[in-house]
Amino acid sequence: MRLADLSNFKLKKYADFKEIINSQKPIINLESVKEKLKFVSTIKFYFKNNSLGYTDAKLSCFWDEPCNLEHFFSPLTSVKSKLKNMLAKKILVIGYSRSFGEISERAVNFINGIRSGVEKIELLGLKGEVIERIQVSGKKLA
Repeated sequence: MRLADLSNFKLKKYADFKEIINSQKPIINLESVKEKLKFVSTIKFYFKNNSLGYTDAKLSCFWDEPCNLEHFFSPLTSVKSKLKNMLAKKILVIGYSRSFGEISERAVNFINGIRSGVEKIELLGLKGEVIERIQVSGKKLA
């Protein structure tokens, strides 16, 4: 293998070459990549009966407030895709298990909220900020 010998390369040619390279740099817009890499911590449901419901981004369980455990966070594109699919089929699947053999008050409140209808859904970021809103307009989900 032979390395290029730059000792005989004229400084003017190098400067010209560097200028051409710099002028031809492609402009890379990483906004779409950044958008896809945003993480959702919580899905916040607004129900017609004026109550709120929280699930983590993986729809693993119910919460009383925004989730703060990173294990339950999920990428924005994944959450949106999952919700879009569920809303289209009018079904919501949350992986909830009973606590100590009973359904928790949090779960009962969520079920009552779902029965009344969903007004809108907010996807919350890592600090609890709203990343995106989804208008649902009172759809009843199974």
